[in-house]
Amino acid sequence: MMRQNLLSFAALAATRATFAWTPAANSARRTPLRAAEETDALAQIQSLEELEADYWSSLDDVERQIQGASRSGAAFLRQGDLEGALEQFDRAQQLSKNTRYEWHRGICLYYLDRFDEARVDFVENAQRYEERFSEPASEERLFAQACALRGAKGDEFAAASELRETRPVLRACAALFGSDNNAAKTLRDLCDRTDSVDALRRRLLGHFYAGLYHDALNDAERARAHLALAAERVSADDQDFTARLPRLHASVRGWSLDDVSDEAKRAAAAFDLGGAMEDILDDPEIMREGIDAMTVAMLKEALKARGLKRTGLKADLKARLLEDLGL
Repeated sequence: MMRQNLLSFAALAATRATFAWTPAANSARRTPLRAAEETDALAQIQSLEELEADYWSSLDDVERQIQGASRSGAAFLRQGDLEGALEQFDRAQQLSKNTRYEWHRGICLYYLDRFDEARVDFVENAQRYEERFSEPASEERLFAQACALRGAKGDEFAAASELRETRPVLRACAALFGSDNNAAKTLRDLCDRTDSVDALRRRLLGHFYAGLYHDALNDAERARAHLALAAERVSADDQDFTARLPRLHASVRGWSLDDVSDEAKRAAAAFDLGGAMEDILDDPEIMREGIDAMTVAMLKEALKARGLKRTGLKADLKARLLEDLGL
């Protein structure tokens, strides 16, 4: 019930911007229709404020402390204060006895280079989210994969959920982290088909997670170019936290996104994986070593992309993939 209340409140908070009202300029003619619209807008704002007040009054003392800590953490995170944000998210988790869904805590740990802890947090939050809402926690899974690429240890955890992800761009990002050679083309096609404001967030998400992927592989040049493209069509007043991730990532790394060369951007827009990838694909020995290092989840995703069976032990999966690749 509390989660439903939170979701309702979040929806109302998101709607608040839609109903925001700015008085007309003095030079504007105030018609009866305009006056009616202004009155209606003010009534809607008042209604939302009353609902927000009712929501807060419905919480007990512990729940209010949890919400307050979480809000403070989000505020610190928006300012780039990772340590301050983490302290508040830790407090919220302690008060909730570690049952709260709060993926921002993993973000703090990741950008503080605490990858083992971050991976645990992303995995736990992904499981909480998927169990409660029966929807894929794709963002948490992608960050968990980035932690794994940086050497974080842990049990198998796939980039793609068994639950259906309805956003094609995040399915393609999961394929990229799963070493699917077709992922780059899919991402390029999706990002090319965005409108001028990127309403579906395909450009933002596609290039951000490609940047996260390349950065995890220590390819700073490609990562920075992807982040620059991800941030290009984000409005300065966009309050969505995801829209702030490219510049947060760049700030933590000490990168500027304003002086990335046009050549680097063109390569990123084409989702060019680079000569290193081509060398890997041309070298059977390196390919075998790479497949040998793949997790069960990665092997299954690679087999799925090729339309092959995904059942059996890890050795069976490897043998099937090697055979299909002619290795």
